[in-house]
Amino acid sequence: MKNIINKSMFLGFFYNYLFLKININYIVFILNIMIANFGGFTYFISFLIILSLLGYYSYRFLFTNFLTNLGFKSEINTLGKMFGSYNLSLFIVGIIILFKNNGPNGMWSYFLIISLASFLICAINLLSNLGIIKRYGIPEYWRSVIASGLIFILSIYISLFGIYDSLYYSFIN
Repeated sequence: MKNIINKSMFLGFFYNYLFLKININYIVFILNIMIANFGGFTYFISFLIILSLLGYYSYRFLFTNFLTNLGFKSEINTLGKMFGSYNLSLFIVGIIILFKNNGPNGMWSYFLIISLASFLICAINLLSNLGIIKRYGIPEYWRSVIASGLIFILSIYISLFGIYDSLYYSFIN
């Protein structure tokens, strides 16, 4: 019995410590503002998918030998780190957009850069797998990159469809 009381006291202390520091109502309030800025839950989730993919690939390119693990030569890791730093900058700007007061208002160039880069990467990988473009040492098993590129492009265009009026708001006013 004494052991159960000690565990419940510890859990009560842990619960009070967490929720005295972080107010759940405030977090829900901020999330509601974010969802309203993005025009609904679906578009907010699609933007979070974009951010999670940017964060994942920037981490993989910067801090692991991602391209070497896929079968490329080790000399290409420098190019991978440059691509990772590009993704990291887009990830940081996406976090800023997420926590901005007015959300994605006027941020059309951010979505344009991401959608063009994703479309070109997916198209080049698709054309090289079809044999139209010379492979230059690209391994055969890169089908998952095409699938993730298509998911990336799909989530970008879902997000763009939902927030297109707020993206171009700066041109109207």
